[in-house]
Amino acid sequence: MHLQFTCKVCRTKVAKLISKVAYERGVVIVRCHGCDNNHLIADNLNWFSDLNGKRNIEEILAEKGESVKKFLSDDDCCCYEIPEEESITETKLITDQLNK
Repeated sequence: MHLQFTCKVCRTKVAKLISKVAYERGVVIVRCHGCDNNHLIADNLNWFSDLNGKRNIEEILAEKGESVKKFLSDDDCCCYEIPEEESITETKLITDQLNK
């Protein structure tokens, strides 16, 4: 799967390939290459209690009235894009634990 977002901490555009299995059944943490901040994308194993039962970035943003754009690429690869104005700083408090 392809994930793309803009880090609200440093405004760097981040594009990563992530495992679909990890996104749907495991934990996905993406590090911004601009500021080295970690962003929690999915937590299906309940490692982070701060999420109140939400499992992934789609559910986290939906609770805030925001969205994730999902589409298939030309080669039928599933892609997720978080619009720049809705990018992911809300995961910063959770991922601060990882940066320690």
